[in-house]
Amino acid sequence: MKKTEINIYNSWEGLSTPKQKGAFEIFQYFKTNLWILKNNLGCFGFLLTDTISKLDSDYKNITSDWKKSLKNKEGRVLNRCLIIESKINIDSKLFCNAITTLLDIKDKNKFYAINEIREALIKIEEITIKETDEFNEVVGVWGELYLINELITKNNTEVVKQEIIESWEGLSTRSIIDFNFKSRLLKVEVKTTTESFRIHHFNALDQVSTDINYNGFLASFCILPEDNGFTCNDILNSIKKKLSKSLLINLENKIKIRGKVCNNTRYPFLINQSKQFEFYRFEDVPKPIIEDGIGKIEWQAILDNKIAINKKMKDGLLKLKI
Repeated sequence: MKKTEINIYNSWEGLSTPKQKGAFEIFQYFKTNLWILKNNLGCFGFLLTDTISKLDSDYKNITSDWKKSLKNKEGRVLNRCLIIESKINIDSKLFCNAITTLLDIKDKNKFYAINEIREALIKIEEITIKETDEFNEVVGVWGELYLINELITKNNTEVVKQEIIESWEGLSTRSIIDFNFKSRLLKVEVKTTTESFRIHHFNALDQVSTDINYNGFLASFCILPEDNGFTCNDILNSIKKKLSKSLLINLENKIKIRGKVCNNTRYPFLINQSKQFEFYRFEDVPKPIIEDGIGKIEWQAILDNKIAINKKMKDGLLKLKI
C-alpha cells in the first residue's frame, strides 16, 4: 500500500461520524478540489468542488449527488460539489485504497475533472463487485468452519468427529443444507451476517425445511470485521489440530468441495459480542407465503424478534445429543 493511501485512510478514520442523516464530515486533500468525507453511516466517500454536472451512469456499490453549494463546519462555502459515497456493503478501506490508487494522487495542487472520476468509478465498480462477492463468500464459510470447530471441540471421540466432517456438504458436490447428520436425523443450515441486526438471506425454501422425521436447525452467526480476529484459515488450522491423520484426509476432500475460500487469510472476524451465535428451529424462521405457479424464491429473514433454542438445548445440539 502506498504511503499516500495510508495517510488518507488514517485521516478519514479519524473523522467523527455525523449523527444527523445526510450529514458528513470532510477534509480537503491539500490544495486540490478533492475532499474526503465520512457520512452518517460511517461510509467512505469524497467530493469534488467546481464541477458542472452529475454523473451520467448508475453504479451498484456507489451513490452520487450534485449540490450547487455546501458549507463545511468552519463556514467555508464549497461550490458545485459532486458527491460520491460508497454504499454500506462496501468496505471503506477498500474503497479508499481503490480511489487513491486510480486517481494517482500525487499533485498537491491538482484540479480533478469529472471525466477522470468517471473512468476511476468504472474501474472501482469492477473492483468492488469482485471484492464484495469474495467478502460475502468468506463470511458464509467462516460461520460453517466456526460451527465445525465448536462441534469437534464438544465431541472427543474419533467416530463422532468423523461424522461431523462427513455431514458437511455432499459426497462430491455442495448440498442444499450445510450439515446432514443422517444417523441422527438432524440437519443444520448455517447463516452468517456482518449486519448490525440478525438478518439472513435464503435462496430456497429447501434451505430451512426437512423430511418429516428430521429435526432442522438454523445456526445464526453475527460477526464483525476485526483486525485481531480469526480468518477462515485460522479456524481451519484449529480444526486440523483436533483431527487424526485419517480424518484430515476426509476434511481436505470436503474443503475441495467447499472451495479455496476455506483457506482465506485476508478477512479476520470476531463474533458480535452483543449477538452471540444461536440456533433456531427451522419452523421458527420467517418464510414467504407462496402460491401455486411461483418459481424460484429468495428472501431475507430477520430473526431479532424470534426466540432461539435455550442454552441447555443449544449445548445438547453442539454435543449432538438432540
